Amino acid sequence: MISNFDLVSKRLDSYVCFPDRKFRGTSDLPSLEKDVEQKIRQYWADESISNEEKLADFDIDLSTFDPRSTSNLKMRVLCQQLYDKGLVDGSSLGFLDAINTEHNSLGNEINKDRPTNIIAHFDLCLAFYKQKIAEGYDDVKDVQSSLMTAISVLRALQERAQMDSDKSLIDIHA
Repeated sequence: MISNFDLVSKRLDSYVCFPDRKFRGTSDLPSLEKDVEQKIRQYWADESISNEEKLADFDIDLSTFDPRSTSNLKMRVLCQQLYDKGLVDGSSLGFLDAINTEHNSLGNEINKDRPTNIIAHFDLCLAFYKQKIAEGYDDVKDVQSSLMTAISVLRALQERAQMDSDKSLIDIHA
């Protein structure tokens, strides 16, 4: 079950699109939840909607956010805020908040504060999934769809971070 189902569903109420099967998940979710999962994936892939509009209610200052050098802990906090606003579902959240995690023998995460390059990590994942699909592993298509949604969200965050950074610059010559 999508735990933020109501939030995501409410957020997407005004988004009207013809359902595209390539965004349909293969999970065991109930039909209504699969529809919402498909719709949010399709929403993030929809290039007719600007990233600014997609993040309209997300009023977090991202001026210091850099996906090429951010920690899992910072990303996890950011993702939880996206999730709480209904901007992502659980499958996309899973890709965004567990980048290159390493654990010790007790299962504790040991690199949560270490900067990581999310873009490079996603590039590796995408290449791996494309290779598996080419080899005939069709089940990977669902995972790839979740990854593509996560990449779209990351691009929107990166674009927003650049806008927030530009706003924080002060013209000392004015």
